Order: sequence, then C-alpha cells, then structure tokens
Amino acid sequence: MKKIKLFFTFLAFTSLSFTQNFNLVGERNINSNSNWDIPVAQEMYTDEEGNIYTYLTEASRPNSNELIRYNSNTNSWDNLTNNTFTIPNGSCGSTGVGQIDGSIFTVTISCSGGRFQYVHKLSPDGTFEDIGNPANTNSQGSHLAMAINPVNKELYYASAGLDRVRVQKYSQGQWIELPDVDNTSVSSVYGIDMDFDELGNPYVAYRSNNTNEGKVAVFDGNEWTNIFTSPGEGYHPNILVKSSTEVYLSLSIENINIQTYFYDGKTFEPIGTPVIVTENFGSSDILKASDGNLYLATYDDNGLYVFDRDIDNWKALDNNIEDNLSISGFVARLFEHDGFIYNTFTDSRSITTVRYELSGTLSTNNEDISANNFSIYPNPVDGLLTIQNINTSKNIKLTIYDLTGKVVLLNEHKTMSEEQELTINTSSLSPGAYLLKIKDEDNAQTQNFKVIINR
Repeated sequence: MKKIKLFFTFLAFTSLSFTQNFNLVGERNINSNSNWDIPVAQEMYTDEEGNIYTYLTEASRPNSNELIRYNSNTNSWDNLTNNTFTIPNGSCGSTGVGQIDGSIFTVTISCSGGRFQYVHKLSPDGTFEDIGNPANTNSQGSHLAMAINPVNKELYYASAGLDRVRVQKYSQGQWIELPDVDNTSVSSVYGIDMDFDELGNPYVAYRSNNTNEGKVAVFDGNEWTNIFTSPGEGYHPNILVKSSTEVYLSLSIENINIQTYFYDGKTFEPIGTPVIVTENFGSSDILKASDGNLYLATYDDNGLYVFDRDIDNWKALDNNIEDNLSISGFVARLFEHDGFIYNTFTDSRSITTVRYELSGTLSTNNEDISANNFSIYPNPVDGLLTIQNINTSKNIKLTIYDLTGKVVLLNEHKTMSEEQELTINTSSLSPGAYLLKIKDEDNAQTQNFKVIINR
C-alpha cells in the first residue's frame, strides 16, 4: 500500500461520500433523424457562456462529423452541423480540441487512397475554415489526438500510422513535423492520446504493434524519450497530464481489464488493481476532478468509478439514474463543468450523456458557507476572502486549486491564540470557480469549499 500513499500526496482531501444522484442530460439514445451510424463522442467542452458542446464522429466510412450543443431550455441537444461538415472523400477518423468561443479545432483523416489529414476550425454556426490543409499527405492510420500547447498556444496533433507515430504542430502559418515518436510498426486500431505538461512538453501514449505493449513518450524540444512500457499487452491508452510530476494513464490489459498508473516524474506506479469490464473492448477515460478525486469511465453499463483512498482501490459509483439504464458505455468521455461530471458514450448506435454532482460541491450563494468549524465569507469574492472560527488552531494551511486541480495559491499561517479570523487575497486569480482547501495541521482537520471569484 506504500505506493498508493505516495500517490495521495496529490489527493490529500477530506473524505467524501460517493452517493451522487445521476441524471440524464437530454434524452437517452440521441440519434439525429436516425442518420448517425454508431456515433462516437470525441470531445466535450464549454464556451465562455457555459454552453456544453460534443464533437462526434461516425463509425461507418465515409461519413461526416457532427457538432452538437446542449439546450438547457428544452433539455435537448441541437445539431449545429447537420451533415454539412464534410471532408474530401469522406471522414475515416477525427478528433478535436474545443475553444471558449464555442468553436473547435479538428483534425480528420480522409478516406482517400492517400489518407490525407485535414485540420479545420469548426464554428457553432456550422461554418468551417481550413488550417493549412492538407496538413499531411501520407498516413495510413485512422486514430488521432489533438491538443494545444499551454505555453506557446500552438496547435498540435498526433497520428498513429502503420509505419510510425508522428506529431505535427502549426507554427507561423505552416505545419511542422516533429521527429518521429516511434518509427516501428504501430497499431492505428487501438488508439493514441496526447497532452502537455506545464513546461509545454508534449506526452504521447500509444500501442506498439510489434510487441502489443502500451507506451508513453515525452518530447523535450529535441527528441522523444520513452518513459513507460506496459508489462504486458496494453490497448487504448488515455493520458492525463497535470504537470511534469503528476501524470495519470489508463489503458486496457489484454483488451479487457483497465489498469491505471501514476507518474511522479520518475516512475509509473499502478493505481489500485485492474478494473474488470464485461465488454471485450477496453476503452477508458480518466479525469481528476475539482474535488481532488480521480474518476474512471469504462465500457460497461455501470462503468463509472472513483478512487477511494479508504480502501486504496477503485470503487464503482452507485447507478441510481432515473430510467434504471446505463451510466457508461462504448468510448466514454469524461468532462467536468460547474460542479458536475458529464459522461458521454455510445449507446445502442446512438449517443447518451449522463451527469452527477460532485459530493464536495457546496452552495455558491452570496452568504456564509459553514461546515464543521471553519466558515468563509464573502462568496462570491472579489478580493479578500475571510476564514472564520480558527481560534483553536495554531498552524493553518490554505490552498486554492483551479478546476484542473492545479495549485494557484498557497498560504501557511501560524496563528495566535486570540485570533479568530484569517484573510487570503484572491485578487491575483482570474474570475471563475476554484476549490479552497483549509487544513488544520494541529488537529488533523481538513475542509473544502467551492469559491467563486467575481470581478
């Protein structure tokens, strides 16, 4: 159990009760006029107004890709593209990365003999524009990953072909190819994923076709370094990079059971035991939520899990959805927004989205928020935030996290016996939702509060 205790230096939050209520988002089994053939969610995101979007691809080839948006007034999903987002010779695979204006950058492999790769910016009004197309004219793979470098804001995408794994970036109006990640035979069938650390270094997770092993490589600006090779066959890798010393990986063992790993910048260590799935297709998605916990979605009707540190293992969330049907499925995608985790998955040749409320989420009305001993005010706050009821505490640690789990503010105080309050200056933080963790290091007490910064 030593490995898991080390892992929880990043997740030292108060114990939570995992009894969330699940709800459908829109109708179950969404299929636009029955025209979609096995739609698959590739990306979920929100715009600056909080509207939720899902970018879809279809399994039959050739076909178009679709962008849908949730309409909270009608509790339904509006199709913004309606088969108008077309690729020359049809789409044989696509993915994307959403933007706060509601648009999404996409990369798509055409079904032509040359398997050209096209990059576009797709807008909510259904229009789209080329981004240096064709971006690539020689790829035999159909699986792609896309991300934006957080440091220089350049657009990257990775592709798994039959002969190699490659990454390209869009810089100064042209696509530039990085050195090959892997130039041996790789599998395009079992996925590829990409993310960045705080230094702007890209990480690529993929499966080698020569050995069937799952692998992870990181690029330092000059060359790729392999930092992980699975001990056996590894399929459908999914990577989540919070920093260069906090990386999470999920992948399928023997294309069935899901194993997760944690990387501290030195070694990958298993997180719990493998999660057993009932379907013979081991796709998964992993998310670190604003409550500090890890969540895992798998291809299973009840395949939503949280890592429970009390048992040092994954624990299935209770399925109490109102229609008594599935809460996960084929190619599940996890996404957090406004105190809820959303899971979109393929269900009976259609799309279903469910959500559940994070148990650590508290009210954000403009009033005091109290739990056990500590309380905070005002909330929302536009400057100084006050923590009350600290008179029995001598050593107080205040940590504020953004919704990605990144520490954005840290304060440690040694209080005097007569002190009743502490203040923390939030003026350096951008408007939005944050998680405040208050730790009483003398009395071993920790409390969490959701804080809204409002300018």
